[in-house]
Amino acid sequence: MDDSTAISRIGRQILNKAARQLSISATRQPGDLGDLPPYVTRDEIREARAVSTRDTAALIGFLWASGARISEALGVTPADLDVDRGTVRVLTLKRITRRSRPPYRVCPIPGNFMAETLGCVIRNATRHDQPIWPIGRRWAWRQISTALQAAGCERQRSRPHAIRHGHAVHAVSNRVPLNLIQRQLGHASIVTTAIYLRVTAQDVREAYAGFEW
Repeated sequence: MDDSTAISRIGRQILNKAARQLSISATRQPGDLGDLPPYVTRDEIREARAVSTRDTAALIGFLWASGARISEALGVTPADLDVDRGTVRVLTLKRITRRSRPPYRVCPIPGNFMAETLGCVIRNATRHDQPIWPIGRRWAWRQISTALQAAGCERQRSRPHAIRHGHAVHAVSNRVPLNLIQRQLGHASIVTTAIYLRVTAQDVREAYAGFEW
C-alpha cells in the first residue's frame, strides 16, 4: 500500500466518524449534550410553571432560583427564610458525614420567587419548623416531571436535577463567577462546578473576545 492510498483511507475514516457525530448531534434536543448534564432553559421553566398547581409552580421556581437539590428544597422550613435579606438557608445534604456538622449554605432568592414561597408557607406550614412543601420526594419528583414534559422537555430532561443544572448554565451564561456558583450549589469542589463551562464555553468565548483575528 503506497502513501497516497493510506492517506485516502485515513481521510475516509475521519469523514465517516464526523458524519456519525453530526448524525448524533442532529437528534439531540436543547439541553442534551451527551456526557454533559442535561438541563432545562428559562423559557421551559416558565412554561412548566404555567401548567402547574400553585404549590408545584412555587417549588419549581424555588429549585430554579436557588439551584437546590429536590431533597434539600423539601427540607426547607419557614425558619430558614430571611425575607428582609431575600435569602434562604439550605442544608447541603450531599456533604453530610458522620464526623462533620451538617453544612448549611445561604442562597439568594429573587422577590417574586420568595413571594410564591411565602404563599406556600401560609397554605401549608402550620409550624415554624415544618417543611414548606410537606410532600414526599417521589410525589414531588412526579409532579415536576409531569410539568416539564408538558413544557416540551423530553424524558431525560424532565427531572428535578435538570432544573439544578439549568440554574448553573443560566448563571454561567450571565457571567456569574464560578466560585459563587459553587457556593450556591453547595459543591465540595469547584472542579464539579467547572463542568458547566463545557456547556456554555463561557471561558473560551471571553478569552477569545479580547482580540481580533
